[in-house]
Amino acid sequence: MRSGTKDDLGRIKRMEQYFGTDTPLGRVIAPAKIADYKKHLLATGIKANSVNRILNVLRAVLNAA
Repeated sequence: MRSGTKDDLGRIKRMEQYFGTDTPLGRVIAPAKIADYKKHLLATGIKANSVNRILNVLRAVLNAA
């Protein structure tokens, strides 16, 4: 498994912890919910570049759904 894939899986796990594994995608894609998630990540001390990577993975997951 390439390194980026492992990183992406870690980012997905972080999303699952925040949104829950049983949250319908319709609730995740609400702009306010994504903005809250971004604020949460920044408040936990994650750097802006890392937050952007996490949000890029979220975008890819939602586009694939």
